[in-house]
Amino acid sequence: MPPKKDGKDKKKPEDSAGSKMADEITQLERSKNDMMVEQTFVTDKFRQLRMENERLKEELAGFKGRLGNATEDYADILEHRQEQIKAEEVKLRTIMQKVERLEGEIARQSEEIKHLKDVNSNQASKLNDAAAVLKDKENLEDAVRKQHDLIEKQSEELKSLKRQMEEKDGVLDQAK
Repeated sequence: MPPKKDGKDKKKPEDSAGSKMADEITQLERSKNDMMVEQTFVTDKFRQLRMENERLKEELAGFKGRLGNATEDYADILEHRQEQIKAEEVKLRTIMQKVERLEGEIARQSEEIKHLKDVNSNQASKLNDAAAVLKDKENLEDAVRKQHDLIEKQSEELKSLKRQMEEKDGVLDQAK
């Protein structure tokens, strides 16, 4: 295919596609970073709740130990402590529910991260394929230009040889 005579290259659509891919990759990287920050936050919150849970378990164990050693003289105190334990157990159940909910959220976020990594991997593969296609196109265009230049050179040489032959034929005709 001969080169275009107007000298313009049609690289604008390719640049636009490359720009779109770069923008999409940047957006995916931002999303990935956001998800990593969110995961860190949720993990930290989970650790805090776990520590609070352990503290409450220890406190609950202390209450139960004191109640086991209490005597009948402390009936009023025992009743009051039992109420406190019930309140703490409710609090503990609430915290456990929060922990379960956070564990579910962590699992969901982990799946989302895995999905985003897969998408990122696919996009990287597509980007590499596009780069290879672009390189092949450039190589083909370069080969076509070289072939066209060679054909032009050979055409000029043929024209020159044809003129020389016509001149020699003319000289032979005159010599006859």
